[in-house]
Amino acid sequence: MIVFLISGVMVKKIHMLLFLVTSISQAAVHINPNGLGEVLLIPYYTTNNGMNTNVTVSNTTEQVKAVKVVFREGRYGRTHQGLSVYLAPNDVWTFGMLNYRGTEAQVISHDLSCAPYFQSPMALYDGSADPQPPNGFGYAEGLIEIYEMGELDPSHGYGQAVTFEGGLPRDCSQIEANWAQSGIWNDNQGHSEMLPPAGGLKSSVALIDVENGVNYTYDAIAFDDFYPEDFLLHSAPFDSYSHTLSLADTTSRVQHQGDNLITQWSTGFEAVSAVLTKNELVTDYSNELNINAQTEVVMSFPTRGMHRGITPTPPFEFLEWSNTGCEIFGGDVLDRNGMSVSYVPGGVSPLPPYLCRSVNVIKIWDVYDSMSVNYPILDSENTYNQSIYKGKEGMYKIMFNQFTANGRSLDGTEVHKYHGLPVFALALTRYTNTDAQPGLLAQYGGAFVPSSKQKIEIEQAEQQ
Repeated sequence: MIVFLISGVMVKKIHMLLFLVTSISQAAVHINPNGLGEVLLIPYYTTNNGMNTNVTVSNTTEQVKAVKVVFREGRYGRTHQGLSVYLAPNDVWTFGMLNYRGTEAQVISHDLSCAPYFQSPMALYDGSADPQPPNGFGYAEGLIEIYEMGELDPSHGYGQAVTFEGGLPRDCSQIEANWAQSGIWNDNQGHSEMLPPAGGLKSSVALIDVENGVNYTYDAIAFDDFYPEDFLLHSAPFDSYSHTLSLADTTSRVQHQGDNLITQWSTGFEAVSAVLTKNELVTDYSNELNINAQTEVVMSFPTRGMHRGITPTPPFEFLEWSNTGCEIFGGDVLDRNGMSVSYVPGGVSPLPPYLCRSVNVIKIWDVYDSMSVNYPILDSENTYNQSIYKGKEGMYKIMFNQFTANGRSLDGTEVHKYHGLPVFALALTRYTNTDAQPGLLAQYGGAFVPSSKQKIEIEQAEQQ
Protein backbone atom coordinates (compact mmCIF):
# COMPACT_ATOMS: atom_id res chain seq x y z
CA MET A 1 0.00 0.00 0.00
CA ILE A 2 2.80 2.38 0.86
CA VAL A 3 4.58 1.55 -2.36
CA PHE A 4 1.39 2.28 -4.29
CA LEU A 5 1.00 5.70 -2.69
CA ILE A 6 4.59 6.66 -3.41
CA SER A 7 4.27 5.47 -7.01
CA GLY A 8 1.09 7.49 -7.43
CA VAL A 9 2.76 10.64 -6.19
CA MET A 10 5.75 10.01 -8.43
CA VAL A 11 3.51 9.46 -11.46
CA LYS A 12 1.67 12.69 -10.70
CA LYS A 13 4.94 14.59 -10.37
CA ILE A 14 6.21 13.12 -13.64
CA HIS A 15 3.03 14.16 -15.41
CA MET A 16 3.35 17.68 -14.01
CA LEU A 17 7.01 17.83 -15.04
CA LEU A 18 6.20 16.69 -18.57
CA PHE A 19 3.47 19.33 -18.77
CA LEU A 20 5.85 22.08 -17.65
CA VAL A 21 8.57 20.96 -20.08
CA THR A 22 6.05 20.85 -22.93
CA SER A 23 4.77 24.32 -22.05
CA ILE A 24 8.25 25.81 -21.88
CA SER A 25 9.50 24.19 -25.10
CA GLN A 26 6.34 24.95 -27.09
CA ALA A 27 7.31 27.21 -29.98
CA ALA A 28 4.94 30.16 -29.78
CA VAL A 29 5.37 33.81 -30.69
CA HIS A 30 6.22 35.96 -27.68
CA ILE A 31 7.95 39.21 -26.77
CA ASN A 32 11.55 38.72 -25.69
CA PRO A 33 12.16 41.05 -22.71
CA ASN A 34 15.89 41.04 -23.54
CA GLY A 35 15.22 42.83 -26.84
CA LEU A 36 16.49 40.09 -29.19
CA GLY A 37 14.33 38.32 -31.73
CA GLU A 38 13.58 37.04 -35.23
CA VAL A 39 11.19 39.90 -35.97
CA LEU A 40 11.43 43.46 -34.68
CA LEU A 41 8.61 45.98 -34.54
CA ILE A 42 9.22 49.73 -34.50
CA PRO A 43 5.72 50.96 -33.63
CA TYR A 44 6.35 54.60 -34.47
CA TYR A 45 8.48 56.70 -36.77
CA THR A 46 7.84 60.32 -37.70
CA THR A 47 9.17 63.04 -39.96
CA ASN A 48 6.52 65.59 -38.93
CA ASN A 49 7.22 68.91 -37.21
CA GLY A 50 10.91 68.91 -38.19
CA MET A 51 11.48 65.55 -36.51
CA ASN A 52 14.00 63.00 -37.80
CA THR A 53 13.88 59.29 -37.01
CA ASN A 54 17.18 57.39 -36.72
CA VAL A 55 17.20 53.58 -36.57
CA THR A 56 19.91 50.99 -35.92
CA VAL A 57 19.46 47.32 -36.83
CA SER A 58 22.01 45.00 -35.19
CA ASN A 59 23.00 41.39 -35.82
CA THR A 60 24.30 40.10 -32.49
CA THR A 61 25.22 36.63 -33.83
CA GLU A 62 28.16 35.04 -35.65
CA GLN A 63 26.05 34.19 -38.72
CA VAL A 64 25.08 36.34 -41.71
CA LYS A 65 21.48 37.54 -41.49
CA ALA A 66 19.19 38.29 -44.44
CA VAL A 67 16.82 41.01 -43.24
CA LYS A 68 13.73 42.62 -44.73
CA VAL A 69 12.74 46.14 -43.62
CA VAL A 70 9.11 47.12 -44.32
CA PHE A 71 7.70 50.64 -43.90
CA ARG A 72 3.97 51.08 -43.23
CA GLU A 73 1.99 54.31 -43.32
CA GLY A 74 0.23 55.52 -40.21
CA ARG A 75 -3.38 55.71 -41.35
CA TYR A 76 -4.29 52.15 -42.31
CA GLY A 77 -0.98 50.37 -41.76
CA ARG A 78 -0.54 49.69 -45.47
CA THR A 79 2.85 48.79 -46.90
CA HIS A 80 4.35 51.59 -48.94
CA GLN A 81 8.04 50.73 -49.29
CA GLY A 82 10.67 48.21 -48.26
CA LEU A 83 14.24 47.03 -48.72
CA SER A 84 16.61 44.16 -47.91
CA VAL A 85 19.90 44.27 -46.05
CA TYR A 86 22.41 41.46 -45.44
CA LEU A 87 24.15 41.83 -42.11
CA ALA A 88 27.59 40.34 -41.52
CA PRO A 89 28.32 38.79 -38.10
CA ASN A 90 27.96 41.48 -35.39
CA ASP A 91 27.14 44.02 -38.09
CA VAL A 92 25.04 47.14 -37.42
CA TRP A 93 23.08 48.89 -40.18
CA THR A 94 21.82 52.43 -39.61
CA PHE A 95 19.40 54.67 -41.48
CA GLY A 96 17.63 57.95 -40.96
CA MET A 97 14.24 59.31 -41.99
CA LEU A 98 13.38 62.93 -42.66
CA ASN A 99 10.74 65.01 -44.39
CA TYR A 100 12.01 66.27 -47.71
CA ARG A 101 10.63 69.62 -48.94
CA GLY A 102 7.79 69.38 -46.45
CA THR A 103 5.83 66.69 -48.32
CA GLU A 104 7.94 63.57 -48.88
CA ALA A 105 9.31 61.29 -46.17
CA GLN A 106 12.62 59.77 -47.25
CA VAL A 107 15.00 57.08 -46.01
CA ILE A 108 18.68 58.00 -46.00
CA SER A 109 21.65 55.75 -45.24
CA HIS A 110 25.37 55.96 -45.91
CA ASP A 111 26.05 52.72 -44.08
CA LEU A 112 28.33 50.29 -45.94
CA SER A 113 26.48 47.06 -45.08
CA CYS A 114 25.20 45.10 -48.08
CA ALA A 115 21.78 46.53 -49.02
CA PRO A 116 21.24 45.37 -52.64
CA TYR A 117 19.57 47.83 -55.02
CA PHE A 118 19.02 50.37 -52.22
CA GLN A 119 19.69 53.94 -53.31
CA SER A 120 19.81 56.78 -50.80
CA PRO A 121 17.62 58.77 -50.48
CA MET A 122 14.64 56.45 -50.95
CA ALA A 123 11.23 58.11 -51.03
CA LEU A 124 8.52 56.36 -49.06
CA TYR A 125 5.81 57.92 -51.20
CA ASP A 126 6.22 56.81 -54.82
CA GLY A 127 2.84 57.95 -56.17
CA SER A 128 1.47 54.41 -56.60
CA ALA A 129 -0.43 54.17 -53.33
CA ASP A 130 -4.15 53.39 -53.33
CA PRO A 131 -5.71 55.42 -51.87
CA GLN A 132 -3.21 58.24 -52.25
CA PRO A 133 -2.70 60.46 -49.21
CA PRO A 134 -3.02 64.25 -49.60
CA ASN A 135 0.39 65.65 -50.64
CA GLY A 136 2.07 62.45 -49.48
CA PHE A 137 1.61 63.39 -45.81
CA GLY A 138 0.13 59.99 -44.96
CA TYR A 139 3.69 58.65 -45.12
CA ALA A 140 5.25 61.21 -42.82
CA GLU A 141 4.62 58.89 -39.85
CA GLY A 142 3.95 55.22 -39.43
CA LEU A 143 5.44 51.88 -38.38
CA ILE A 144 8.49 49.80 -39.36
CA GLU A 145 8.72 46.01 -39.34
CA ILE A 146 12.07 44.20 -39.51
CA TYR A 147 12.03 40.51 -40.47
CA GLU A 148 14.86 38.03 -40.35
CA MET A 149 14.46 36.09 -43.60
CA GLY A 150 17.16 33.53 -42.87
CA GLU A 151 20.83 32.84 -42.17
CA LEU A 152 23.93 32.24 -44.27
CA ASP A 153 27.25 30.72 -43.26
CA PRO A 154 29.84 33.56 -43.24
CA SER A 155 32.74 31.18 -43.94
CA HIS A 156 31.89 30.41 -47.55
CA GLY A 157 29.68 31.14 -50.58
CA TYR A 158 27.11 33.89 -50.48
CA GLY A 159 27.59 34.39 -46.76
CA GLN A 160 31.27 35.15 -47.30
CA ALA A 161 30.31 37.70 -50.00
CA VAL A 162 28.51 39.72 -47.30
CA THR A 163 31.31 39.75 -44.71
CA PHE A 164 33.67 42.72 -44.55
CA GLU A 165 37.18 43.03 -45.93
CA GLY A 166 39.01 46.34 -45.96
CA GLY A 167 35.96 48.16 -44.60
CA LEU A 168 33.56 46.92 -47.32
CA PRO A 169 31.50 43.78 -47.97
CA ARG A 170 33.60 41.40 -50.05
CA ASP A 171 31.14 41.11 -52.95
CA CYS A 172 27.70 42.66 -52.49
CA SER A 173 27.31 42.59 -56.28
CA GLN A 174 27.07 38.79 -55.98
CA ILE A 175 23.97 39.18 -53.82
CA GLU A 176 22.39 41.48 -56.41
CA ALA A 177 23.29 39.01 -59.18
CA ASN A 178 21.54 36.22 -57.27
CA TRP A 179 18.27 38.20 -57.54
CA ALA A 180 18.71 39.14 -61.22
CA GLN A 181 16.36 37.64 -63.78
CA SER A 182 18.58 34.61 -64.33
CA GLY A 183 20.04 34.60 -60.79
CA ILE A 184 20.00 31.49 -58.61
CA TRP A 185 17.80 33.00 -55.88
CA ASN A 186 15.33 34.26 -58.44
CA ASP A 187 15.09 30.70 -59.85
CA ASN A 188 14.77 28.74 -56.59
CA GLN A 189 12.76 31.14 -54.39
CA GLY A 190 15.85 32.29 -52.53
CA HIS A 191 16.57 28.94 -50.88
CA SER A 192 20.13 28.27 -52.09
CA GLU A 193 22.58 28.22 -49.12
CA MET A 194 19.86 29.66 -46.84
CA LEU A 195 18.98 28.39 -43.36
CA PRO A 196 15.78 29.25 -41.41
CA PRO A 197 15.74 32.32 -39.14
CA ALA A 198 17.32 31.79 -35.71
CA GLY A 199 16.90 35.17 -33.96
CA GLY A 200 19.44 37.49 -32.40
CA LEU A 201 18.39 40.75 -34.07
CA LYS A 202 17.90 43.98 -32.11
CA SER A 203 16.97 47.54 -33.00
CA SER A 204 16.87 50.94 -31.32
CA VAL A 205 15.14 54.15 -32.38
CA ALA A 206 15.84 57.84 -31.84
CA LEU A 207 13.18 60.48 -32.55
CA ILE A 208 15.18 63.69 -32.88
CA ASP A 209 13.63 67.14 -32.54
CA VAL A 210 16.24 68.93 -34.62
CA GLU A 211 15.14 72.51 -33.95
CA ASN A 212 14.84 72.13 -30.17
CA GLY A 213 17.78 69.78 -29.70
CA VAL A 214 15.82 67.00 -27.98
CA ASN A 215 16.31 63.27 -28.53
CA TYR A 216 13.64 60.68 -27.62
CA THR A 217 14.92 57.08 -27.67
CA TYR A 218 13.29 53.68 -27.29
CA ASP A 219 13.95 50.05 -28.24
CA ALA A 220 12.04 48.06 -30.82
CA ILE A 221 9.69 45.27 -29.72
CA ALA A 222 11.45 41.93 -30.27
CA PHE A 223 9.35 38.88 -31.18
CA ASP A 224 11.00 35.50 -30.61
CA ASP A 225 9.83 32.07 -31.85
CA PHE A 226 7.91 34.17 -34.36
CA TYR A 227 7.85 31.74 -37.26
CA PRO A 228 6.48 28.18 -37.45
CA GLU A 229 9.17 25.51 -37.23
CA ASP A 230 11.60 25.38 -40.20
CA PHE A 231 9.87 28.35 -41.87
CA LEU A 232 11.89 30.07 -44.61
CA LEU A 233 10.80 33.01 -46.76
CA HIS A 234 13.70 34.77 -48.44
CA SER A 235 12.21 37.38 -50.76
CA ALA A 236 13.79 39.65 -53.35
CA PRO A 237 14.99 43.15 -52.34
CA PHE A 238 12.24 44.79 -54.41
CA ASP A 239 9.50 42.65 -52.79
CA SER A 240 7.90 44.81 -50.08
CA TYR A 241 4.68 42.86 -49.63
CA SER A 242 5.51 39.22 -48.84
CA HIS A 243 6.57 39.82 -45.23
CA THR A 244 3.73 40.70 -42.85
CA LEU A 245 2.85 39.93 -39.24
CA SER A 246 0.44 37.28 -40.54
CA LEU A 247 3.49 35.01 -41.09
CA ALA A 248 3.70 34.44 -37.34
CA ASP A 249 3.08 31.09 -35.70
CA THR A 250 -0.59 30.71 -34.81
CA THR A 251 0.18 30.14 -31.12
CA SER A 252 1.02 32.93 -28.67
CA ARG A 253 2.81 32.84 -25.33
CA VAL A 254 2.34 35.50 -22.66
CA GLN A 255 3.28 35.72 -18.99
CA HIS A 256 0.01 35.67 -17.08
CA GLN A 257 -0.11 35.52 -13.30
CA GLY A 258 3.34 33.96 -13.20
CA ASP A 259 2.65 31.25 -15.79
CA ASN A 260 3.29 30.81 -19.50
CA LEU A 261 -0.16 31.03 -21.07
CA ILE A 262 -0.14 29.43 -24.53
CA THR A 263 -3.10 30.22 -26.77
CA GLN A 264 -4.07 28.89 -30.19
CA TRP A 265 -5.43 31.32 -32.81
CA SER A 266 -6.78 31.05 -36.34
CA THR A 267 -4.14 33.33 -37.87
CA GLY A 268 -0.61 34.48 -37.16
CA PHE A 269 -1.51 38.14 -36.78
CA GLU A 270 -4.04 37.25 -34.07
CA ALA A 271 -1.22 35.55 -32.15
CA VAL A 272 0.85 38.74 -32.48
CA SER A 273 -2.14 40.76 -31.28
CA ALA A 274 -2.45 38.54 -28.22
CA VAL A 275 1.09 39.23 -27.02
CA LEU A 276 0.54 42.99 -27.54
CA THR A 277 -2.89 43.18 -25.88
CA LYS A 278 -3.36 45.46 -22.88
CA ASN A 279 -6.52 46.64 -21.21
CA GLU A 280 -5.00 49.55 -19.25
CA LEU A 281 -2.05 51.90 -19.68
CA VAL A 282 -0.75 54.30 -17.05
CA THR A 283 1.77 57.10 -17.54
CA ASP A 284 2.86 60.32 -15.86
CA TYR A 285 2.24 63.66 -17.55
CA SER A 286 3.31 67.25 -17.02
CA ASN A 287 1.94 70.53 -18.36
CA GLU A 288 3.69 72.88 -15.92
CA LEU A 289 3.48 76.35 -17.43
CA ASN A 290 6.63 77.82 -15.84
CA ILE A 291 8.79 75.22 -17.67
CA ASN A 292 6.49 75.01 -20.73
CA ALA A 293 6.10 71.27 -20.13
CA GLN A 294 4.19 69.29 -22.75
CA THR A 295 3.19 65.61 -22.89
CA GLU A 296 2.02 63.53 -25.84
CA VAL A 297 1.31 59.79 -25.90
CA VAL A 298 1.83 57.72 -29.06
CA MET A 299 -0.79 54.98 -29.45
CA SER A 300 0.20 52.48 -32.13
CA PHE A 301 -1.96 49.53 -33.26
CA PRO A 302 0.43 47.43 -35.39
CA THR A 303 -2.10 44.72 -36.35
CA ARG A 304 -5.14 46.96 -36.83
CA GLY A 305 -5.06 46.89 -40.64
CA MET A 306 -5.01 43.07 -40.72
CA HIS A 307 -7.96 42.75 -38.36
CA ARG A 308 -9.90 45.15 -40.61
CA GLY A 309 -9.58 43.01 -43.72
CA ILE A 310 -12.30 41.50 -45.89
CA THR A 311 -13.37 39.31 -42.95
CA PRO A 312 -12.97 41.55 -39.87
CA THR A 313 -11.81 39.82 -36.69
CA PRO A 314 -12.00 41.00 -33.06
CA PRO A 315 -10.99 43.19 -31.42
CA PHE A 316 -11.01 45.47 -34.53
CA GLU A 317 -14.30 44.65 -36.21
CA PHE A 318 -14.88 47.38 -38.80
CA LEU A 319 -13.70 47.25 -42.39
CA GLU A 320 -10.29 48.74 -43.05
CA TRP A 321 -11.64 51.35 -45.46
CA SER A 322 -14.53 52.36 -43.19
CA ASN A 323 -14.22 55.82 -41.63
CA THR A 324 -16.61 54.78 -38.84
CA GLY A 325 -14.16 52.28 -37.38
CA CYS A 326 -12.68 54.25 -34.51
CA GLU A 327 -11.57 52.68 -31.24
CA ILE A 328 -13.27 54.19 -28.21
CA PHE A 329 -11.22 54.27 -25.03
CA GLY A 330 -11.61 55.44 -21.49
CA GLY A 331 -9.27 58.23 -20.48
CA ASP A 332 -8.89 59.57 -16.96
CA VAL A 333 -6.45 62.33 -16.05
CA LEU A 334 -5.62 62.66 -12.35
CA ASP A 335 -3.63 65.40 -10.67
CA ARG A 336 -0.93 64.68 -8.09
CA ASN A 337 -3.58 64.58 -5.36
CA GLY A 338 -5.57 61.86 -7.15
CA MET A 339 -8.35 64.23 -8.25
CA SER A 340 -9.79 63.86 -11.77
CA VAL A 341 -9.04 66.82 -14.04
CA SER A 342 -10.35 65.33 -17.31
CA TYR A 343 -12.29 67.83 -19.36
CA VAL A 344 -14.17 67.23 -22.63
CA PRO A 345 -16.01 70.20 -24.16
CA GLY A 346 -19.45 69.58 -25.62
CA GLY A 347 -22.02 69.83 -22.87
CA VAL A 348 -23.83 67.10 -20.98
CA SER A 349 -23.22 64.31 -23.52
CA PRO A 350 -19.82 64.88 -25.12
CA LEU A 351 -18.45 62.52 -27.74
CA PRO A 352 -16.32 59.74 -26.21
CA PRO A 353 -12.58 59.79 -26.82
CA TYR A 354 -11.60 57.83 -29.91
CA LEU A 355 -8.60 56.73 -31.97
CA CYS A 356 -9.13 56.17 -35.69
CA ARG A 357 -5.74 55.26 -37.20
CA SER A 358 -3.05 52.60 -36.99
CA VAL A 359 -0.82 55.30 -35.47
CA ASN A 360 -2.35 57.93 -33.20
CA VAL A 361 -1.10 60.63 -30.85
CA ILE A 362 -2.93 61.78 -27.72
CA LYS A 363 -2.01 65.34 -26.79
CA ILE A 364 -2.67 66.39 -23.18
CA TRP A 365 -3.36 70.11 -22.92
CA ASP A 366 -4.92 72.49 -20.43
CA VAL A 367 -7.95 74.33 -21.82
CA TYR A 368 -6.69 77.46 -20.00
CA ASP A 369 -3.21 77.25 -21.51
CA SER A 370 -3.06 77.98 -25.24
CA MET A 371 0.73 77.53 -25.33
CA SER A 372 0.43 73.75 -24.92
CA VAL A 373 -1.75 73.63 -28.05
CA ASN A 374 0.41 75.93 -30.19
CA TYR A 375 3.73 74.16 -29.55
CA PRO A 376 3.18 70.43 -30.10
CA ILE A 377 5.94 67.84 -29.80
CA LEU A 378 4.99 65.63 -32.76
CA ASP A 379 2.30 67.64 -34.59
CA SER A 380 0.74 64.41 -35.84
CA GLU A 381 -2.10 64.60 -38.33
CA ASN A 382 -3.74 61.81 -36.30
CA THR A 383 -3.94 63.69 -32.99
CA TYR A 384 -6.64 63.37 -30.35
CA ASN A 385 -6.65 66.30 -27.92
CA GLN A 386 -7.16 65.13 -24.32
CA SER A 387 -8.31 68.30 -22.61
CA ILE A 388 -7.72 68.86 -18.91
CA TYR A 389 -8.88 71.51 -16.48
CA LYS A 390 -6.17 73.13 -14.35
CA GLY A 391 -4.32 69.88 -13.69
CA LYS A 392 -0.69 70.66 -14.40
CA GLU A 393 0.86 67.29 -13.66
CA GLY A 394 -0.09 63.86 -12.47
CA MET A 395 -1.21 60.51 -13.87
CA TYR A 396 -2.97 59.58 -17.13
CA LYS A 397 -4.92 56.32 -17.38
CA ILE A 398 -6.12 54.79 -20.67
CA MET A 399 -8.58 51.88 -20.59
CA PHE A 400 -9.76 49.49 -23.34
CA ASN A 401 -12.23 47.42 -21.32
CA GLN A 402 -14.91 47.03 -23.98
CA PHE A 403 -12.96 44.87 -26.47
CA THR A 404 -12.45 41.11 -26.29
CA ALA A 405 -10.72 38.49 -28.44
CA ASN A 406 -11.02 34.76 -27.73
CA GLY A 407 -8.49 31.98 -28.36
CA ARG A 408 -8.19 28.35 -27.28
CA SER A 409 -5.73 26.32 -25.29
CA LEU A 410 -3.66 23.83 -27.30
CA ASP A 411 -5.82 20.90 -26.22
CA GLY A 412 -9.03 22.83 -26.91
CA THR A 413 -10.40 22.44 -23.38
CA GLU A 414 -10.08 26.13 -22.39
CA VAL A 415 -11.19 29.45 -23.82
CA HIS A 416 -8.73 32.31 -23.26
CA LYS A 417 -10.49 35.69 -23.30
CA TYR A 418 -8.14 38.62 -23.92
CA HIS A 419 -9.64 41.97 -22.92
CA GLY A 420 -8.27 45.16 -24.45
CA LEU A 421 -6.46 46.11 -27.64
CA PRO A 422 -3.07 45.16 -29.15
CA VAL A 423 -1.23 48.41 -28.59
CA PHE A 424 2.19 49.95 -28.09
CA ALA A 425 2.29 53.24 -26.21
CA LEU A 426 5.12 55.74 -25.83
CA ALA A 427 4.86 58.89 -23.72
CA LEU A 428 6.97 61.88 -24.76
CA THR A 429 7.53 64.89 -22.50
CA ARG A 430 9.39 68.12 -23.32
CA TYR A 431 10.51 70.87 -20.93
CA THR A 432 12.00 74.33 -21.47
CA ASN A 433 14.34 76.02 -18.99
CA THR A 434 14.58 79.70 -19.93
CA ASP A 435 17.33 80.40 -17.41
CA ALA A 436 19.58 77.33 -17.31
CA GLN A 437 22.40 79.86 -17.00
CA PRO A 438 22.18 83.64 -17.40
CA GLY A 439 21.01 84.20 -20.98
CA LEU A 440 20.93 80.46 -21.79
CA LEU A 441 17.76 78.59 -22.82
CA ALA A 442 17.84 74.79 -22.49
CA GLN A 443 15.48 72.09 -23.78
CA TYR A 444 14.96 68.70 -22.16
CA GLY A 445 12.91 65.69 -23.17
CA GLY A 446 12.19 62.11 -22.25
CA ALA A 447 10.51 59.03 -23.72
CA PHE A 448 8.80 56.52 -21.44
CA VAL A 449 6.92 53.28 -22.10
CA PRO A 450 3.80 53.47 -19.90
CA SER A 451 3.05 50.82 -17.33
CA SER A 452 0.39 48.37 -18.45
CA LYS A 453 -2.13 45.82 -17.19
CA GLN A 454 -3.50 42.63 -18.73
CA LYS A 455 -6.92 41.11 -18.34
CA ILE A 456 -7.16 37.49 -19.50
CA GLU A 457 -9.98 35.24 -18.39
CA ILE A 458 -9.72 31.45 -18.63
CA GLU A 459 -12.91 29.45 -18.95
CA GLN A 460 -13.72 25.82 -19.69
CA ALA A 461 -14.68 25.32 -23.32
CA GLU A 462 -18.06 23.86 -24.22
CA GLN A 463 -17.82 20.26 -25.34
CA GLN A 464 -18.76 19.66 -28.96
